[in-house]
Amino acid sequence: MGVVRLGSTVVDEWRRFAPDILGMQVVDGLDGSLLLRMDERPYRIAIVPDDTDRVLASAFEVRDRKALDVAVREIEAAGVAVKHGTAEEAAIRQVEAFVALDDPNGNPLEIFYSQAVDGLQAQLPHGGGFVTGALGCGHVVLPSADLDAAFDFFTNVMGFRHRDSMAINLPNGASLRLRFIGCNARHHTIALTASQSPQGLRHMMIEADSIQTFGRTFARAREAGVLKTELGQHSNDEVLSFYLFCPGGYEIEFGVHGRQVDDATWLTRDLTQLSFWGYWPAAALGQVGAK
Repeated sequence: MGVVRLGSTVVDEWRRFAPDILGMQVVDGLDGSLLLRMDERPYRIAIVPDDTDRVLASAFEVRDRKALDVAVREIEAAGVAVKHGTAEEAAIRQVEAFVALDDPNGNPLEIFYSQAVDGLQAQLPHGGGFVTGALGCGHVVLPSADLDAAFDFFTNVMGFRHRDSMAINLPNGASLRLRFIGCNARHHTIALTASQSPQGLRHMMIEADSIQTFGRTFARAREAGVLKTELGQHSNDEVLSFYLFCPGGYEIEFGVHGRQVDDATWLTRDLTQLSFWGYWPAAALGQVGAK
């Protein structure tokens, strides 16, 4: 996953929030968007002015033009409509070319290749860094009313690999089913959940490069009053993390020491516990765009 594009009604709030809390560099995009930089790439998260707060695309990167052409043929052969982006749209995204499509539940996706890179590292306001590179920029949790259709699409058409499943019993007596799938060594790049979300995105996870970066971000989020949860550790990817509210009602999971897997030896599991410990509700919920 190379990029996540988020529509926002409160772009100016992100202009302060991204550097002050998340520790990302902020750059202005060509179309009035706000580009959040985490590494040597021009951006990993694009905050795009919109009349609603909704995910515009989870964008996945392939090697080159040939790989994109192969992907398009395979997706169209499965009966999924693919729209080729215009040269102007590609320039805004700072990529050579991309295509757009929806998964079976209407989640917007993009596939691109050859992102523009200036060769410079991000100027992060609080130091530290993020785990990106070959692992991509993190993971997303996508709502899927038809979980089976989504799982079939991503594993059989898009080529993602099934890593784990999970069934959670909720306090109201209902159960929540999740599927975790990956396309690189990160435990999962996408989590599919049989539930809905106003933004079309349950949350996005980004990973710090060290416990120092992680701890300092946690301290800033707590001081700003934007924590959703306290610390915890998930049972699937074993990441140490916390959740925080972001402008416009989005949520980010901020983690460190996430698990990486080798598909040659990995055995898929069906987990019954969400976490080893933690994720207690934060004492003071944030006011920054919380809904």
